[in-house]
Amino acid sequence: MKALMAAVVLATFTAACSSGAGSTRTVTSSSTMAPPARENPTSNAPRSIALAESRRLVDIVQVPPEGREAPTAPVPSLRQAPQRPASPYLLDVSRWWSLPVPMPAALSWLEAHLPPGLLASGHGSGTGPDGPFAYLIYPDGPTAAYNLATLVVEFAPNGPGASAMRADGQTLWVPPRPASEQVPTDVSRVRLVAYPGIGVHGVLARRTVKGAAADRLVRLANALQRDNRGVVHCAADTGFRITVTFLAPQRLLVFTEVPACGSVSVTSDGNSEPGLLNSAGFQRVVRADLGLPSNAP
Repeated sequence: MKALMAAVVLATFTAACSSGAGSTRTVTSSSTMAPPARENPTSNAPRSIALAESRRLVDIVQVPPEGREAPTAPVPSLRQAPQRPASPYLLDVSRWWSLPVPMPAALSWLEAHLPPGLLASGHGSGTGPDGPFAYLIYPDGPTAAYNLATLVVEFAPNGPGASAMRADGQTLWVPPRPASEQVPTDVSRVRLVAYPGIGVHGVLARRTVKGAAADRLVRLANALQRDNRGVVHCAADTGFRITVTFLAPQRLLVFTEVPACGSVSVTSDGNSEPGLLNSAGFQRVVRADLGLPSNAP
């Protein structure tokens, strides 16, 4: 691992910060990662869209004048991306250049020449076993097919008066939810229960909704995306939980909010389904239906 000395990350490599799953100099390859073997091949449409975005991001990077593209990393310190989310759904596309200017000049030039449509949201610098390095981070927006789209551009010295540059286009593709995890539209009612947390017995709030209120919860639940963050380091867990049980003629689905991790666990007729990412809309409506503050717990 490249040891960071006097490293500065000013705001926001979202992929690393939001889930706690980011890594710095912990990978050994910059090639595009394959989807997990368990994924159904028919789910590859989102992956293809995300891969196209990763390629687009690395293609729009601005290169200082007289920079020459290199087939591999010109210097050892650019063999790995400075930051990557530790997710099995990561798609990372890399390119390298040799530059005829020192690293500080190349960095200043890039800061004045933004990639089209992107703004820098953070930067970092430090010194590792292979010498000093510096990088810039440019996030892009999410879609239904991917999230945490990011362009990362890194510089390192490459001899007297010269430097090298690496660009990584990164996305996390979102696998489709299986049919067994989709809430049917013929739900007759939805039962909501809030549990107060560790060391407190009983129920904090309970309510059953029908009609339009139930339909709204069905729509919000079906809009939740698969949790594609990989390893997640959750905040302190107080044990607060809300279960949302969808009662349909042919199926019983239970969605359980885990606020400390920003996730939702799901069971369908008692069988575990892939985890989901919670959304602000789902949280807000569930708490409003229960008569709880929007920021509970």
